[in-house]
Amino acid sequence: MTKMDGAGGVVEDDMMFFALLGLAVLGILAVVVVFLLRGKAKAKRDTVLLVGPLGTGKTTLFSLLTTGQAMPTQTSLKPNEAALELDTSINQSLKVKDIPGHERLRGTYLGESAASCAACVYVLDSSTVLRGARPVAEFLYDVLASKDMKAMPVLVLCNKQDVVTAPRKVERIVQKLQNEFTQIRQTRSADVAGLDEAEGAAVFLGSKDAEEFEFSQLPNRIDFELTSLKDQGEAGAKLVKDWVARTLSK
Repeated sequence: MTKMDGAGGVVEDDMMFFALLGLAVLGILAVVVVFLLRGKAKAKRDTVLLVGPLGTGKTTLFSLLTTGQAMPTQTSLKPNEAALELDTSINQSLKVKDIPGHERLRGTYLGESAASCAACVYVLDSSTVLRGARPVAEFLYDVLASKDMKAMPVLVLCNKQDVVTAPRKVERIVQKLQNEFTQIRQTRSADVAGLDEAEGAAVFLGSKDAEEFEFSQLPNRIDFELTSLKDQGEAGAKLVKDWVARTLSK
């Protein structure tokens, strides 16, 4: 639509309208692009995750790492998070997060936290692991199979060495878990038979050319250490801090 102005000139209202409409659309698109880019931005990997089954000592370790003392603990229903101060300096500020070990909670909280993981400490009860290895191994398998954890360094901290039933050689625990992993990946691979290659790869850990699983087949750095947070809490916390510093400084 056009109209004449008082001097006989033409005022092109339609052109002005569409010009303003175009600018508005461009503004909206710009806002959408900004939000999309923010959503796709990678989370900062600045968190050391403490994970493991119930009753293994994760919250005790969290307390030792953050306060220097083994405070009274109870079953965690939500993550605990605090700054992590290392005895040696690295060019990165870190946090430590204690993920609840309850089966109904841990998967959700681990999924929410994995993208920010810089390193992971998997705490297990070494006094019971040889006779009850399957649930311990299955949870560790889930952690290592997570797409956000596949390249993250993991320390398997074998706690409760003060208990008489705990094996004194870490190799026994490593071998037991490797045997369990071999069975787990066979079972899970059979369960996803017929799925596409990407889905199948998500549940198979290790080398497909090896019949027996070994941790050395993984792209992650996997370390094992023995400790007793009950009798040697400060030493156990220092062991973890030193491992984090060595691992993240490389």
